[in-house]
Amino acid sequence: MDALTKQYFDATTVTVKDLTDKTVTHWFDGDLHRIARLSGAPTQSTVTVSYWKGIGFELVATGPFIRGEMVRRILQHGHTTQPSLFIQNVVFELPVELQRQKIGVRSLAIELYEAQRTGQFAHVAVSAAGNASTLNPDHPRDYLNGYLVWPLLGFDGPIPLHKLQVLYPHQRVSQVLAKPGGALAWARHGDYCQLQFDLAEASSSWIVLNRYLQDNRIEVTP
Repeated sequence: MDALTKQYFDATTVTVKDLTDKTVTHWFDGDLHRIARLSGAPTQSTVTVSYWKGIGFELVATGPFIRGEMVRRILQHGHTTQPSLFIQNVVFELPVELQRQKIGVRSLAIELYEAQRTGQFAHVAVSAAGNASTLNPDHPRDYLNGYLVWPLLGFDGPIPLHKLQVLYPHQRVSQVLAKPGGALAWARHGDYCQLQFDLAEASSSWIVLNRYLQDNRIEVTP
């Protein structure tokens, strides 16, 4: 692990409270450190695991290095896809003083590696927020750039149905970004969209993420 990962992601300091009669704990053979890693929760966090609306589980983390709550949900596909489960990353915001150090990237990578290790999850899903208007908002709190950042970390999905569809019909975000001028077109005309990280071994998602981690000298595994 690199120095920042060691400083902010020590799973042995994370408290896990399983309110599911240990249903989730049993998945991990009682190893609460693995649940901590699956959540991506930083050092000294508390992760509460509970049922969510009768259709899944919710992991809610709080702590000194989380602004508000970090929320992840474990849900099941509505079809026969195997593995049958996926994770929805709902929200995670760092305190202002910890932003722009790629600490959030480290949290995500730890979560993704643990999710793949379990073999029970097909993908991790996110809502990629933002568009050109939210890159220079009137107030800093309205700044959103998820639609630019998530694809850099291996997340992909269909482009939104608007003017880009005319230029790139039936294209995925990764396909647009790979074309000459595509990155600029996406920055200007991209918008809120649903993206997924494919947890299958050797997927294009892993290729993109591992390249990003290597380029930024981020190491999250022992």
